[in-house]
Amino acid sequence: MEESNVVSLHHCFKYYIIVMTGGHSTPRAPSAEEKDFLISPPIRKLVEDAMKKNGGSSDLLLTSTFDPVLMTTQVVAGTNYKVKYHIGNGNYVHAKIFEPLPCYKDEQKPEVSHFEINKSEKDEL
Repeated sequence: MEESNVVSLHHCFKYYIIVMTGGHSTPRAPSAEEKDFLISPPIRKLVEDAMKKNGGSSDLLLTSTFDPVLMTTQVVAGTNYKVKYHIGNGNYVHAKIFEPLPCYKDEQKPEVSHFEINKSEKDEL
């Protein structure tokens, strides 16, 4: 069986969640629910901190657009999001954000595991 077709069974709360694991999805615009998560204050703070750590100016994020325009997802023991954010004036950044499964939210918090600055609209995610 190919790795991308392996089904995982995760026990969360009183329910089992059946998910397909494998590679990242095809790039697409985020849904309204995904966008709400990706622009939430805690995620924005994580992205700003990652930008500082990677030599970018978090001041740009604090005063500008913060719009997730393109994303992919990968199901693991949670969800990995690769996100292209438009941060204003033709500037983009790419972030890989991990969101744990709901049953692990007390032990694990969302985190930025990879970050790239100086991206353009045309750069692949």
